[in-house]
Amino acid sequence: MTAVAGFSFHSSLWLLLGIIQYVAPHLTDYEMGLSNFTSGCGVHKNTAIMVATQFSFYLALSALVLIISWFSDRDTYGIKLETSIVTLFFLFSISGYLILSQFEVIRNLVDYFVPYGQLMVIFTFLQLIVYVTIPVVWSIYQFYQQRQNQEDVPLDNKNLVERILSNKKTFDSLVDFSRRSYCSENVMLYVDIKNFRKATKRETKERMLMHILKHYLERGSPLEINTPHIDKLSSELHELIKSQNTQEIDLFIDRLCEQCIQNMYDVVLRLLFSNDEVRKLVYRKITVDAEQLELKI
Repeated sequence: MTAVAGFSFHSSLWLLLGIIQYVAPHLTDYEMGLSNFTSGCGVHKNTAIMVATQFSFYLALSALVLIISWFSDRDTYGIKLETSIVTLFFLFSISGYLILSQFEVIRNLVDYFVPYGQLMVIFTFLQLIVYVTIPVVWSIYQFYQQRQNQEDVPLDNKNLVERILSNKKTFDSLVDFSRRSYCSENVMLYVDIKNFRKATKRETKERMLMHILKHYLERGSPLEINTPHIDKLSSELHELIKSQNTQEIDLFIDRLCEQCIQNMYDVVLRLLFSNDEVRKLVYRKITVDAEQLELKI
């Protein structure tokens, strides 16, 4: 949808400027436009100013969004850092394009050998490096780091997640890390499931079930969980609420909790290898449990 909107906007802008050149040619100082087929491409002073103005508008929007984003918490993916670097590249590209276009010797001589308009192409190349190449290389590096340290992590995924959730300190770290990773829905759902299990009043349980349904299991809900069968789960819970079959509801909640734990494994693993304190706490707890088990045997 965004790509279609962007294409439509730029096509409309191109058509508008072409019509202006055709209807009011005196506004331009060169013979080029939609109806001119006698000359090839050329970069003139007014063209450079027009292009630089257009990109400056996009730069201003990027800078505004970037400034707003810096007031939020630091994300775990380095998005703000990447955006800051790309915005600087954008600024240098626009400035260079506009400044170089003001020198006649560059427009009439150098541009034929080294087109300064390629500055914007270089910017897109650098943008791909920052947004794609570096994150991929960093992910590969982290993967090998995890492989080297995998002896510190238990093989049982469920056991690993539950150890994190059972300790208040590591749980708080997980909540903060998942929030800054934009994937806090599974942790929040796990908390609501725990509160549901602790509830004793029927009215409270029904209210919490509706909360789980509306906030996690409906399409477009605020904290929609990542599962391929969300429509089926939503319909199933809705029917269970109507039937008030407590036994079936408990079984459904158990399955939903298992789904939460499974979904949390990725963010838990990233937390372990990005937070040494949490990793040491989990590893120490595993070691202590193993020693106690050996003593019992």
